[in-house]
Amino acid sequence: MNVLLRRLLLPSIGVVHAAGPAQSSTKKEKECDPCRKLVRACDLPLYVEDGTKKCVDCVDTSAPPPEETIFTETIKCARKEIWFLMEQLKIVQKEVVTSLQSFREQSEDVVSFLREESNFAPRMGAIAVGGLTGYILALRRGIFRKLIYTTVGSTSIAALCYPKEAKAYSQDGFKIVKKYALIGYHFLNGDEGDNADCEKNEGKSSKECVCISKECKKHSS
Repeated sequence: MNVLLRRLLLPSIGVVHAAGPAQSSTKKEKECDPCRKLVRACDLPLYVEDGTKKCVDCVDTSAPPPEETIFTETIKCARKEIWFLMEQLKIVQKEVVTSLQSFREQSEDVVSFLREESNFAPRMGAIAVGGLTGYILALRRGIFRKLIYTTVGSTSIAALCYPKEAKAYSQDGFKIVKKYALIGYHFLNGDEGDNADCEKNEGKSSKECVCISKECKKHSS
């Protein structure tokens, strides 16, 4: 009876034990398959030996980088220099803008200070400084140019200190210049007795006065 049981059970046990190594080999082949890209949780290590991360199918970073040619090196250096110059230009632009703004604010403060009625002495001093500046600019020139430069410097500062009076005087001066220009024009053309007509037509333009004088000349002839 024992012999029969052994003959019946031993072959089945051998078959069962023989199937075990075959299944384990197939599992190892699946685990070592290089085409497999999925990583299971059981494949992850519990402790990382080195500080670098390992991934599947990554590019080999140990390969040396490609060598740079002369063309790429020149372009790289030129780009760095251009960016450096651009940064310097931005800094200079900011400095110029801030300096111009500060100069404008200071000049406006000075002009408003000089235009106050109580500051008579500073206005006279500013006008004198303007005339002195014109004289210094014309220092190596003749007396006539020195006189012109001094007059222009003092009158410009005076117009800056007295804007309303400068506007009124400029209008009066323009009228006087226009009047004497018409008198000179009539004198060169040989017209006589047209000065009274020019004085009557002071409010009109120079072209209208010339046309009126020509019409009067035609009627008189």
